[in-house]
Amino acid sequence: MRSLHIAVATFVSSTLLLASCQRTETPPPSTASPTKAALAETVSPTQVPPPTSAADIAGTPPGTVMTPGYIETVGRMIYV
Repeated sequence: MRSLHIAVATFVSSTLLLASCQRTETPPPSTASPTKAALAETVSPTQVPPPTSAADIAGTPPGTVMTPGYIETVGRMIYV
């Protein structure tokens, strides 16, 4: 009886896993990339425009605390 329960549980979980992995048809992505001017025009007034250079990217806000453990973890992720 126990092996029947295991077989049923395995079948149900496999079926659910396969059902969740079904591929849906999506339209192909556009091959033309938008220009910076086009991106700037599509930004709504509540959004921040994308940075155009490294100088446009703000640094860490004042008062941000980064623990040594956090810095070590982020440092390890860089090399993964």
